[in-house]
Order: sequence, then structure tokens, then C-alpha cells
Amino acid sequence: LAQGKRARALELTEELLALLPGEGNRRWRSIVQAFAATREMLDGSRDKAESWLAEFGAKLQNHNLLIREFEHYTLVRAWLLTEKWREAEQHLERLLHMTDKEDRVMSKVIGLNLSAMLHAKQGRAEQALAAVHRGLLLAEPHRYIRLYVDEGKPIADLLRHVADSRHLLGRRLVS
Repeated sequence: LAQGKRARALELTEELLALLPGEGNRRWRSIVQAFAATREMLDGSRDKAESWLAEFGAKLQNHNLLIREFEHYTLVRAWLLTEKWREAEQHLERLLHMTDKEDRVMSKVIGLNLSAMLHAKQGRAEQALAAVHRGLLLAEPHRYIRLYVDEGKPIADLLRHVADSRHLLGRRLVS
């Protein structure tokens, strides 16, 4: 993430996209486009979320979750920003099921963070905190700190509620 510098990360993704022309690089272009969109969505860009949904939303729903996992998480982020709760929740359920089945810990933590934010936005604090708790239990042994730092304020607000618990990672992230 360009060492925490989001603007620089976006510049780098534009440079990378320019180096990936043509049909042979379509898969890589898709990942880089999802990364760039995610960076903007993390800054709260509803416009980027809407344009991502318009360009990729329908196409992605028909693609394999495992192969296009990052793009699918970007799709969930777009639905969160545009307040399409049902779509986000249904897709997250599928993604979390896949991460369990494939034993993908980092992906599971990302999904649980998104699930926590979804529940929080819907006023379901208990479910949001449960998702954060589950994510921290998985993230702590692997020290997946960046997964929380990149999410910014929405996850930070939830982490404050668990910082006084036994989660060392949660306490470190809040301080």
C-alpha cells in the first residue's frame, strides 16, 4: 500500500495499469482495478463504489469466488458504501463459507471485518462486535495488523469496544 500513502498507491496502480495493455493481461488488470477501487472506497468514495458496481457488479456475480476473491471483496465494499445491505450480506456469507472450506485465514479475517462493518452500519452492535472478536482471534497469531489499519475509522470504532478485552492485537491497534 505504498507504505500507508494512499494517494501514492493510486498513482502506482495507474502506472501498473498502463503497463498491462491487451487481452493477455485481462486478469491482472482486473485485480489492479479492484485494488485501486478499494483504495478509493476506503476513503469513502461513494462515486467509486457506484462506478465499480456499474462496470463490474453484474459480471463478477457469475465468476468463481476463489479465483476472483479480491474483486468479490471489492464488490462487497461497493455494496456497503451504497447501502445495499442485502446484497452485501448474501455475498459475504458465500465468501465466508468459501474461506472456511478453503482454510484461507487472511481472507476470512477480511470477510469478518467487512461483516462487522455491515452489522455496525445496520445498528446490530452485538453481531458487529462478535465478528470483530472472531476476526481478531484468527488474526492475532498471524499478526495481520495491516488488515485492520487499512480499514480505517469504521473498524477502529469497533476495535475500541474490544480493546479492553483479552485481544492483544485489538489493544495494539487502538493505541
